[in-house]
Order: sequence, then C-alpha cells, then structure tokens
Amino acid sequence: MPPKSRGLERQHLIVTEGRDDQIVVESLAAREGASHVQVMHCQGRDNLENKIRAVAAESGFRSLVSLGIVLDAEESAAATQTSIEAALKAAGLGSGTDQPRVRMHVVQRPDGKGMMEDICLASLSGRPVMECVDAYLICCNERGQTDPANSSKARFQAWLSSQPLKSGQWYFLGTAIESDLLDLGHPAFDPLRAFVRAVAEM
Repeated sequence: MPPKSRGLERQHLIVTEGRDDQIVVESLAAREGASHVQVMHCQGRDNLENKIRAVAAESGFRSLVSLGIVLDAEESAAATQTSIEAALKAAGLGSGTDQPRVRMHVVQRPDGKGMMEDICLASLSGRPVMECVDAYLICCNERGQTDPANSSKARFQAWLSSQPLKSGQWYFLGTAIESDLLDLGHPAFDPLRAFVRAVAEM
C-alpha cells in the first residue's frame, strides 16, 4: 500500500527518506526562513516511488512548483541517484519536467557513501565527548563485542546516549535536532542547507 500523504499544503515540497530526516530538513528550512516549503517522509527508501505516486495523485499537485527528494547514499551515492531517477520516471516525473521542477539530494560523506548520521557526526567533530564515544566503541570491540552492522549509527547513538534528554524522550536523531543538541549552522550541513534553499527558490 502506498504511504499515505497528509496532503499538499504548499507549493514547494521536499520528500525525505524517514521521519528523522524530515525533522532535519524542516529545521534547516526554518533556519533559512523557508516556511513555504512542506516536508514529508516516505517511510523508507523502498517506498519512494509509491510516495511520489501518492503525492502526484493529490488534488493540489498541479499547483506544486518544486519537488525535492532527499535520500541517504548508503553504499553508493551514484546508485541512490539512479534509484531516485527511476522512481521519478516510474511516477511520470523527472528532472526535465516543466512542473513541478525536480531537484535531488543524496546525503553522503566525501567518499560517496553514508547517511544523515554521518553528516551529524561530522558536525560533532572536535567535541571532547567524541573521544569518549570512540574509546567506548573500541573498548567494546577489544572485549569481543561483534562490530555493529552500521558503525555510523552506532557511533551517533553512543554520543546521543550521553546527552541530557528530558524524561520520556527517545534517543533518536530527530530528538537531537528538536532538543538543539546539534549545531545546524555547522558547515557539515551546508550541502543540505543549499539544497533546501534551492528548492525553496525554484
């Protein structure tokens, strides 16, 4: 079943991979004064095509001026770019479409891999607590703990678990953003910030 759309409310839309990504992009849009940009998530990259189809079926779709897509590179930025293009084409859209104009952003490290947690970790570089985080993970490894399936998520979660969250809050990336634990003005967020600005100005 296609992910249900909450409805198009604005003329500029960004679709992200997950809820945490949505919170990051919404927060960046707010910092940029781009309150006219609506942000939705597609409940996972495998649902992107269905989400785009759901959006295209909305009554307000004809008034949509710009559509942005944000996905993690994971193991390959190039492969992710190709998958986004395929999803857009399958839904009858593409970068050459007159309206809405489409722009894509693949979240990645300099090596062409990665995810949103990597961008957040880059923004934490230089903080003294990260030495403790890395020492903890090394200690676990030296004592026979199997390496985590996703080292970036493990490192980010280890950092987040050290932070003073309010009672009842869950340790998610989105919580870190909402609790102002991350500096969204850090240069690590510049590519994503520029993307948000571009979609807002299309």
